[in-house]
Amino acid sequence: MGYVKAVTRAGKTIEIEKYYDYRSNRGNGESRMPKREITPEAKARLNERAAIKKLRRIMNENFNNNSWYLTMDCIKEAALGYITIDEMKLILEKFMRKCRAYWKRCGTELKYITVMAVGKKSARHFHMVLSNCGKGYKEMREKLQELWDSVYLVNGRKRKSYIHLENLYGNNYGDLAAYFVKQSKTTFETIGKKIGKYWNPSRNLVRPVTVKKRISDRQAFRMQVRAPKGYYVDDRYTVTGYGDEYGGYEYMQYILIRMRT
Repeated sequence: MGYVKAVTRAGKTIEIEKYYDYRSNRGNGESRMPKREITPEAKARLNERAAIKKLRRIMNENFNNNSWYLTMDCIKEAALGYITIDEMKLILEKFMRKCRAYWKRCGTELKYITVMAVGKKSARHFHMVLSNCGKGYKEMREKLQELWDSVYLVNGRKRKSYIHLENLYGNNYGDLAAYFVKQSKTTFETIGKKIGKYWNPSRNLVRPVTVKKRISDRQAFRMQVRAPKGYYVDDRYTVTGYGDEYGGYEYMQYILIRMRT
């Protein structure tokens, strides 16, 4: 009754997946879901879950409580309406270019993840996570507002908008990753087409590596989760069941969080 144990270390988290598979259990009668054809809707849900998992790990590896979460709202003005999708792309490119230059002047390299979002009522806004550049909240907010005002223009004049800045909170950014993917999904549903990937990352992000080990002994994996010394279990992300992404076999997933030392 062998199984696979996959371990992904990202920042202060350790994600662990255990699952049986066909290769480990040929001929031993290990139970699995009945074979079924995956519908386009089910496939879309699998892809969405995979995107959230990938983004969560990237966020956990590259950002921390000193990093920034920035939201920029584009206000609909009566005489001008909403900016177009192409204008959104151009504005975001200009803004990120100015941010990279500012971070460089501060003596560090900018890491970021951005999402362009269009709400159900067509409101435009941007969400992004930015690495720290050694500045405090007040100075950082004033600078980001200044940079945003310099690119969000019409005929050389500043348009109305709001920015909201806060530090990331906690050691596992799974909820924020899910929110980013949800925003991209809502955008697709609103405008009827994709405007790129679920999110746009900087090229310098570190991608966590998953190490898989095939356990070939005769014991099934334990369903009880025990955190090693110095860690605790994030109960929100403990999941068990039978999944199409695991070939229909039983699986379990959980996340360990390193305690502050």
